[in-house]
Amino acid sequence: MAVPVFDAQNAGGGASTSSVSFSVTVGSGASMFACLSRGNNTAVSTCTWNTSESLSAVDSATEATNGATAFFRYLSNPTSGTHTFAASWSGNSNTGAGVLTYTGIDTGGTPYGTMSKWSATSGNPSGVDVSSQLGTTGIAVEFCATNGNASCAVTTTGSNSTERFNKAPADLGGGWFAFAGGDDTDGTPSWTIAAGDSRVAFAIPIFAAGGGGGGGMLARFTWPGGIGRPIGAMVGGFDG
Repeated sequence: MAVPVFDAQNAGGGASTSSVSFSVTVGSGASMFACLSRGNNTAVSTCTWNTSESLSAVDSATEATNGATAFFRYLSNPTSGTHTFAASWSGNSNTGAGVLTYTGIDTGGTPYGTMSKWSATSGNPSGVDVSSQLGTTGIAVEFCATNGNASCAVTTTGSNSTERFNKAPADLGGGWFAFAGGDDTDGTPSWTIAAGDSRVAFAIPIFAAGGGGGGGMLARFTWPGGIGRPIGAMVGGFDG
């Protein structure tokens, strides 16, 4: 069976700001996934495509000591063409986002599985693994961010990973944060973090049409009366 096919990407951000926006050129029939980075754990206020199309909250990961947070959001059937992605928060902090779009996504159900996440104040991410969920139609969207050092950087090191965007402090107006994201075909991404006092990483499987992964939260459950639906359809809305 087929897996999701990469379509487009872009990323951006800034130091001590409450919002981020940039343009992306999205192909016809693509679906949109957004990875957001924030220097504190303030909830996302708005997250839109083409002004009026809102991305749905899926899940998030937070480093509890210093507050760095990563959010994951999804939009089925975004308007194609070149438009603006925008996200906002209450108050200023180091703020960034990366957008990935893919064609072939299963838009008839829940096209993502359960997030595997990691956070710490030092060291490199470990144990981020969604391999058991991929089946024959899934790949993993991966994201890693660090905050709190002028020399911080994130390097994607997974052997089956394709890095789609990477932003260092110099790319983000001199803010003390950095992030990188992309996709991974075996569900076990890895990264090296150069510096920072608050760091977070996650992977989450996404599925092509006709799939549903290798089990886990996307297994089917038959409700009383014989109505079947993916359990994964009940998962979402964790970051507010």
